[in-house]
Amino acid sequence: MRSDTERNRRRLIKAAAYLVARRGSSVRMTDVAERAEVSPATAYRHFGSVDEILSQ
Repeated sequence: MRSDTERNRRRLIKAAAYLVARRGSSVRMTDVAERAEVSPATAYRHFGSVDEILSQ
């Protein structure tokens, strides 16, 4: 896997965990993407939902 791909996946997982811990279940993929500093399209390329991110 490319290094930028792995970096983006790690960022998305960390961002989702951070946001869910603070906001609960009202987190959207766009929120996670913004926190991870990636585009929403990149977030959806890696994961289909916030729940899927958190399962990682």
